[in-house]
Amino acid sequence: MFYKYIKRLVFLPKRFLLSGFRRKIFLVWIPLIFFFYLFEGYQKTNATQEWTLERNIDSIYVYSREYYGSSFKEIRAETYVKSTLGGVAKLFDDISLFPKWINGCVNAYMIKRVNDNEGYTYSEIEAGWPVSNRDVITHYVRVQDTLNKSILISLSCANDLIPEKDGIVRVQALNGYTKIIPEKNGMVHIIHQLHVDPGGFIPGWLANFFVSDGPLYSFQKLRKLLSTSQYKYFTSKEIQEPKQNQ
Repeated sequence: MFYKYIKRLVFLPKRFLLSGFRRKIFLVWIPLIFFFYLFEGYQKTNATQEWTLERNIDSIYVYSREYYGSSFKEIRAETYVKSTLGGVAKLFDDISLFPKWINGCVNAYMIKRVNDNEGYTYSEIEAGWPVSNRDVITHYVRVQDTLNKSILISLSCANDLIPEKDGIVRVQALNGYTKIIPEKNGMVHIIHQLHVDPGGFIPGWLANFFVSDGPLYSFQKLRKLLSTSQYKYFTSKEIQEPKQNQ
């Protein structure tokens, strides 16, 4: 189909060629058309990759799959907890507590809070000798579905927000989301899907070998925190609870 567009644009009436229209097409429109087709193909390729179950421990499921254009795999972790939606959302919003449950996180703080549902965070992850620590600037946006009450937290990179730090390698790409879904009997289904390019000189095959460890250990700690009264029964005016939890 892309070839058909090129063919139509190349064989234009001569009146367009005399006006310089052909030059404008090749310099502006053809690159744009190519970009949209490339982007569409990228989305379809990622969507058709199959997930492989890497871990199934204590009702925590960790999957991985190839990620188009990257040597680093995408991960997906799922589990169920007994909690309110507000409690789960609160834990993900308590940035300073990230080191208590996110595997390898040694420092985390809020850089800028746009509003109750959007902000920019800083996180430093310990990589272990001889690899340098990594840090990442994450832009998150939280949206709740007014009908089924599920919460979607989209995650993306915002690396240019603050300068890089000496001795720490900045994560080059991060894209994913966390979904918090209410289930029957007060249960909450948590899905965390993420692709990260750690930057530096870590080979993809090595990172992929340990790709399931971080999500597993993080979700084990997450479930333990959510079982405490601080989160298990927490509600707030910002998060709507399903009727069964009200």
